[in-house]
Amino acid sequence: MTESDLLKHNYHNGGNNYILLGNTKWIAFTKNVIYNKLMPKYGNNFNLIVYWHNASKAKDVDYICVPYSAVSHLLINEHLTGRNTSREHWTFVIKDNLFCVHANTNFSVDITPYLNCFSEYNKSLLIENTGAEEGNKKYVLHKSIERNATLVNNLKRRRKQADPMLRCEICGFSFIEKYGDLGDGFIEAHHKIPLSSLEESTITRECDLILVCSNCHQMLHRAKSSITIQELISRIAK
Repeated sequence: MTESDLLKHNYHNGGNNYILLGNTKWIAFTKNVIYNKLMPKYGNNFNLIVYWHNASKAKDVDYICVPYSAVSHLLINEHLTGRNTSREHWTFVIKDNLFCVHANTNFSVDITPYLNCFSEYNKSLLIENTGAEEGNKKYVLHKSIERNATLVNNLKRRRKQADPMLRCEICGFSFIEKYGDLGDGFIEAHHKIPLSSLEESTITRECDLILVCSNCHQMLHRAKSSITIQELISRIAK
């Protein structure tokens, strides 16, 4: 995606994205934009996007597209980082696959699932695929894994035909049941076999993915716990 194509989806152009150029190690999101422009219009259903220019690419930029809902808990608990909560900005650092608030790795989110994956929930699905090549490694600010968004979007569409509530396959949570129209069509995809464990490109099919809510997705990706899907289902059942 080119820089101009990405910026077309910024909030001041009517999109539900807060987009910033991240050529430096830190990025500052203005609280006023989040609280007074994005949240009144979209609730929590908007994205924080940071992009940067890659010298090996002629026009395209690399970026992360992190749903606000994935980092909102860090911002709400900002006082725990020891920083002044009256600041007009939230500052982030991208470091070792983490999106760290105020450079504090204890208050961070794994951004691997959000690399070069543009979250547009109302985007039309133009390509029908039952499988897609994933896992090619490339170097940007850090080593990342390429994702294929079309595969995930097609899975969501087909799952919604069978289950209009798009319930989490682990805990049964439904965003539309909880948030009404705001949550319609929202769910996250988790790879049963982590792409970070792949040594080379491989074919990912819909059966290799599981649709989960944000909470279950975060629990599955917690580095220290290394919890499996079945283990998480068992924990919830207890």
